[in-house]
Amino acid sequence: MYSKNKILVIILTTEEINKYHLNLYREIIDFKIIKINGSWSQVYGVKKKLNYNLKKKFRTSFVDEPTVLYKVLKQNDLNYEIYDNDLKKITKNNTFFSHSILLEDPKYKIELKLDNEDSFKDKIKKMTLIDKPKIFSFILRRESKNNSNQHDNNRDAGPISNYLESLEYIINKDPNNVILIDDKKYLEINLPRVINVREFNNELYNLANIFMLKNSEFCVIQHSGPLHLANILKTPVVVSDFLPLWQGSCGKNDIFVPKNFFSKSENKIISLKKVLTDFVDLFYGNYDKFKDIKVLPSNKYDIKMAVEEIYNKIVLKNTNQNNKIGEKLKNYHDLLPNNSIHHIRKNKISENLLIKYF
Repeated sequence: MYSKNKILVIILTTEEINKYHLNLYREIIDFKIIKINGSWSQVYGVKKKLNYNLKKKFRTSFVDEPTVLYKVLKQNDLNYEIYDNDLKKITKNNTFFSHSILLEDPKYKIELKLDNEDSFKDKIKKMTLIDKPKIFSFILRRESKNNSNQHDNNRDAGPISNYLESLEYIINKDPNNVILIDDKKYLEINLPRVINVREFNNELYNLANIFMLKNSEFCVIQHSGPLHLANILKTPVVVSDFLPLWQGSCGKNDIFVPKNFFSKSENKIISLKKVLTDFVDLFYGNYDKFKDIKVLPSNKYDIKMAVEEIYNKIVLKNTNQNNKIGEKLKNYHDLLPNNSIHHIRKNKISENLLIKYF
């Protein structure tokens, strides 16, 4: 429901909602949370009835989950239609909504104020004995037990072992570097200054989660909710174990490291260039079409090279780029399907992958 200057969003939920996510929009959204007890069928009935009643009087955008908040902001302009390689529509409307309105429109000034943020910073200082720590965050998606299909399972992060060299690289670069890691399958790592936020209580964990996205030099994440929130807060990211390939981000410094496609019959990885030229259905997420092909995690070396690249650019301020990289990036963009978010946003894979494949 649209008022003069703000948007009222009504959220029906059976679960707790992270208030920090909602506070990102506090200047432009009034939100009401209605906690519902009961089965999903009952909840759906309430949603359907309420949505119907609201439409009688107001222009509405009904919100099922907090991640759809940005859908409300600029509905018509942020709808994209996704096509397969035969130009047949796979999904019509509501496929992808971007936070770009918050980044590109100067009237939206994003400033996230966290409760107890100073006390959390003090906790990090006490745990590390560092007065001015530089924060780096690894938020690894582990949602397979909650997913109903293989498509979503493929979006999860690879094993923590694939990230060890990247963790070591950051820790060894500077004694003031501190890593916050959020990983449900986290194992104790024999590295100094690496803090597992999963060990915090629920209240502190929620604070840590959004603190990581706000205060990190950069984050290493997958394509999921944290990516969009990092974009809003203008925190650069490495999107490792990236799928589906048609997706993208709004961050100009973001670097993507896709998952790999392994041909069982040929016993080798299919190059990303060949995926774009010969297996476009894989690009759009139609993994079931090719029974011979298996989705594998990002290579640990490729992840580390992307982390080195973004570290050099963001932390060390080394922005030099040779002409060969620029040419290879153009070759990459020329092969991307024009109707994909990845192409529209001019997103980029790591320089290492550009050199390897393009």
